[in-house]
Amino acid sequence: MEQYEPPYGWEDQGDNRVLEEVRRFEEMLQLGEYSYIDLMTLDEIYFYYFQNQMYPQAMELVNFGIEQYPKTEELYFKRAAVLMETGRLPEAKLDLDRALEVNPKQMEYIFLKAEILSRDGDYDEAMSLLRSTEIDSEFQEDLLLQMGSIAMGAGRLGEAEKYFRSILQVRPDNEEAIHELAFLLESRNLVSDAIQLYHKFLDKNPFSAPVWYNLGILYDKLGLYEKAIDAYDFSLAIDDAFAPAWYNKGNTFLELEKFNEALKCFFEASVLEKPDLALNYSIAECYEHLGDLRMASKYYHKCTGSDPEYVDAWMGLAFCMESQSRHMEAIHYYEKALIYDPDNFEAWSAKAACEYRMGNAASAYEGLERALKINSNDSKMWQEWGELLYVGENPEGAISFLLEGIRVNPRMAELYYQVAAYSFKSGHYENGFTYLENGLLVDAKKHYVLFNIFADLKEDPGVRDLIHQHTNA
Repeated sequence: MEQYEPPYGWEDQGDNRVLEEVRRFEEMLQLGEYSYIDLMTLDEIYFYYFQNQMYPQAMELVNFGIEQYPKTEELYFKRAAVLMETGRLPEAKLDLDRALEVNPKQMEYIFLKAEILSRDGDYDEAMSLLRSTEIDSEFQEDLLLQMGSIAMGAGRLGEAEKYFRSILQVRPDNEEAIHELAFLLESRNLVSDAIQLYHKFLDKNPFSAPVWYNLGILYDKLGLYEKAIDAYDFSLAIDDAFAPAWYNKGNTFLELEKFNEALKCFFEASVLEKPDLALNYSIAECYEHLGDLRMASKYYHKCTGSDPEYVDAWMGLAFCMESQSRHMEAIHYYEKALIYDPDNFEAWSAKAACEYRMGNAASAYEGLERALKINSNDSKMWQEWGELLYVGENPEGAISFLLEGIRVNPRMAELYYQVAAYSFKSGHYENGFTYLENGLLVDAKKHYVLFNIFADLKEDPGVRDLIHQHTNA
């Protein structure tokens, strides 16, 4: 068994004594010098492993414990929990049944068995087990919570809601029931109802960092970003070491295109928790938007170093190279992305454009053909390639390409306006007015596309009059 590094930030949590016990246990296994460990120490090491999802280590620990204490049913319960988390459900059931034979009224064991049955799809059997259990009042809320969760897993949302609301009728400040009910409402697209539920709870319990955090998530879903940031701020005012709140606040700033503020939040999160792929990618995005392509590339490389199949990071590296006119390197990174996602429309389209800028016409058109086979309904791709051909002093080719786009997508108004603009500038006024009018008939509100391409067309009386006829502007 290899020496295991402690989870990020564990030593900052002040439990060095348990960490030392973990190190002694792992050193004992490495040296093969097996010695007695008392049950309390086994329990503490197990909690450390299980809390940090170190299931192979937890399994080795429990097996060691069972060898020392073969009649201690709690160890079989612990092993069942590990087996369940690793998907070995039949073995988990066997271990748990062994624990229940010794202590059939232990509620922890009964709850775990119901969870195992539920995960195995035996929802009715899980419910039957819980309903038939004689339970003390102190476990009543836990029972209803588990029954609600099982009902949710079975898709019986109305039944699940009934259980969660039953808890809140008795104890309105049950935070777990609040979270479960809010999640249920959200899953039924009743986001506003979930927000009201959280606000009602916070009116009486304003110092719950997780509830403020979840409220922020719901505001994000509705696009109410300023309110989301306020909610995350309340969460962080209560617990400034709440890493997920820093991360989500950063993502909200990212949506608002406030990249410096987002970056500060992401770095706060990275101090509190070891940066994962999502965090490194978000940091890279911020640097890219801020124009610091060297740092953006550094963090995209961190992503691909952790997960070579992380296609978005390869694409990010390609975009950074393109922004510096390093087309050969950009093509290399697009090709990397395509290794892991051969049908990536964006990668084929961007690689084709890159090849075209380098003068590799054959490769460019081959890539464009692949992109169109994957998705011929992307307006942006047609527009960008039309512009690429026009700027490349091929106006007839640009118009021909855009007309093909119109043939495939006759309701794509932007393409009519782009053809009209290029026709006017190429001296084909009759064609220009024809395509301008066609665009106005498809979607008059998008006539701004014409002026985005060539602003001076605003001064053309014929263009102004035709637009006026269709918009009454």
